[in-house]
Amino acid sequence: MYKVALVRLIPSITAEGYSVRVGHEDSYICNPGFNAPEWDSPARPCIIFGVEWDDKTNSYRFTAVPISVRQAESKENNYPGVPIVHSESCAPHSTQATISIKPHWPLQRSYCYAFKRPTTFSCLPSQPIVPGTWSVDAEGIETIVRSLTPPRRQFGTMYDSESPDPDVRHDANMRTGYVKLYAEVSPLTPAHMSDPSIDWNSTRGWFDECVKAARYYDLCSGNEWTQKLDKIEDVSNSYRGLDFEEWEPQRERDQSLTLAPILENDGRGVLNVLEGLDEIELSGQLS
Repeated sequence: MYKVALVRLIPSITAEGYSVRVGHEDSYICNPGFNAPEWDSPARPCIIFGVEWDDKTNSYRFTAVPISVRQAESKENNYPGVPIVHSESCAPHSTQATISIKPHWPLQRSYCYAFKRPTTFSCLPSQPIVPGTWSVDAEGIETIVRSLTPPRRQFGTMYDSESPDPDVRHDANMRTGYVKLYAEVSPLTPAHMSDPSIDWNSTRGWFDECVKAARYYDLCSGNEWTQKLDKIEDVSNSYRGLDFEEWEPQRERDQSLTLAPILENDGRGVLNVLEGLDEIELSGQLS
């Protein structure tokens, strides 16, 4: 059986990477900028499957699809969804893909979905085993994978990386990058059904938070995402703060203020050029 649980992206570890903390997790000081509200990531109910052990990191990774109470047929949603139904209400002649959660799932109208694709997360080595109140059987997981996984396309990533749709480009960048999306898994209990801190109304899953953290990670690694189709211009290498996207390009100093062209074309030494500048400054003071 596959668990239904709460999953929250850990933005700071995803953005900075976990390897920098290995061996000194207790003393590592995280960048305080990640405490800002813009980096908040709420816990979302989801169905977890595809759990695997990663020998390199000595931790588990898993795939998840969020659960929402929003209407799957809403016009604002452009992603596939699979309704969650009670097993006794499933019509045997229905052709619509559905799943059931057992034991009795308390929500009457809910569904699981994937924005772009199911999300794969990594766990921290300290992640404890999480008990599950509800679960989905293997047949339900097969339905989820079949219904929510986008078909493979030849050269699809290359075309997606040049798409005019920023969501498509960002999805391609995360697929081809090296960032690991670290998440915290916690139990989903009946008390969470009315908990306002739990995001039961998601329409884009963890996508936006993952994009923000992955983009920061790649930027710090010297792998800036192409922005030629974005409204935001390329950011200068002179600034790499958490709010780098809010800054205009620095442009540095004007080309006419540099000495390199003078030294290349004049043939005189640096000292002669500087002496000439001193003479100009002195004559300006005497006039």
